[in-house]
Amino acid sequence: MSVLLGCATPAPPDPSGPSDADPWSSGLSSAGAEIYASCASCHLADGSGRPDGTIPRLAGQRPEVISRKLRGLSAGRVDLPVMRAFARALSDEEIVQVASHIAAMPAPETVGFGDSAALEEGGQIYAERCAACHGPTGSGSPAVPALCGQHAGYLLRRMNEIAGGVRADADPAMAALVQGLPEDQRSAVADFLSRCTETAAEGR
Repeated sequence: MSVLLGCATPAPPDPSGPSDADPWSSGLSSAGAEIYASCASCHLADGSGRPDGTIPRLAGQRPEVISRKLRGLSAGRVDLPVMRAFARALSDEEIVQVASHIAAMPAPETVGFGDSAALEEGGQIYAERCAACHGPTGSGSPAVPALCGQHAGYLLRRMNEIAGGVRADADPAMAALVQGLPEDQRSAVADFLSRCTETAAEGR
């Protein structure tokens, strides 16, 4: 499962889905855990993904982001073949259950950092160009993913994919912004975000 890096408009609620006022309130649950077991072979049991960036961290991601991505995969709006069959096998209720479970998982301790060579520059670029959508500390919102604490390698790969038009699932404004950054600046932003739990107190 891949977390969407972009500033997107959230999809309207599915009328066939759960009718609870707050569908995300269930948190960790046996039903969500059972569904997530199919994800653990790639994303690992604790949702930490792979520090080298080949597989993103999911634990703690916003449930709205996870559910929107799964629905996009199921509907064919997101081109990620390795995930398509899994997403299409889920009912809307099961999507809510697994998204709630993932969001309630504790933040993993292991994060893949960059080389720390340009953290200040990365923080400045993030504040100027990314914080308006993803928040000053990368915590996201129901409409956009949380990026703070994500593996630097994954964030850089996704920015490069967005810049190159691969998968074509990013918001156009996000694509234009990323295309305007050379790869060394994308790398600096990715490294900053991977460590932003350490630097959030600085007000970035």
